[in-house]
Amino acid sequence: MGSLDRVGRFCRTLALTQKSASSLIRAENSRQGRSVEYTHHIMQSWAQGLLDTLRVDVEYAGKPSPEPTLFIGNHVSYLDIPLLMSRAPVVFLAKKELASWPIFGRAMRSVGTVFVDRGSPGSRKVAAEAIAPAVHEGGYSVAVFASGTTSITEDKPWRWGAFSIAKRFNIPLQPFRLTYEPLRTVAYIDEDFFASHLWSLVGTSKIKARLEFADRIPVVEDPEAEARRWWQWARDGLTRV
Repeated sequence: MGSLDRVGRFCRTLALTQKSASSLIRAENSRQGRSVEYTHHIMQSWAQGLLDTLRVDVEYAGKPSPEPTLFIGNHVSYLDIPLLMSRAPVVFLAKKELASWPIFGRAMRSVGTVFVDRGSPGSRKVAAEAIAPAVHEGGYSVAVFASGTTSITEDKPWRWGAFSIAKRFNIPLQPFRLTYEPLRTVAYIDEDFFASHLWSLVGTSKIKARLEFADRIPVVEDPEAEARRWWQWARDGLTRV
């Protein structure tokens, strides 16, 4: 791949994100405000544009629910976000550090992302209480990465707080799992630095991704057992890569 092509893809990735964030901010500041439908339209356009720019060949399995739902799955990379948005209109629960990322952090704030301080029980409570109105009143679907951080092994059982929220607030669940090839190239883990990782990613000739949705399930009776069950399901998907 030529250096000019690589630079072009890097710049287009940032420009697409900046443009989408600016469109949402302008709409939010207008008299009409910003509708759920408009947010979904902008973000799905951004997601597809980003996947095309990064040459991500996606295989989909299963269908996301069109109704407001709590999507719960594994977390490999920041590419998980556009990958999910390309198929399901969602907002995300994410760690607060992402809010300060250049351009991408602004974009995440503009679509109503709920940021969590993982070291603060108070912040987790606020996040939990924000999910229910987002689903029941706002009409949004919310996506939660139950591992709490990115991983290519899923060797630690999922946190089951989101499953408890589903039970408490009567929110249906839909598990998903994500895999990539080449996995380590796409994964954003350990001490990876965003700018250099993205630069490496735009230098990759082709990326294969798979996004699989399980069937939508009703409110769980035993949140901890359900979290373990779906964690194992997601983990099994990674072992087949």
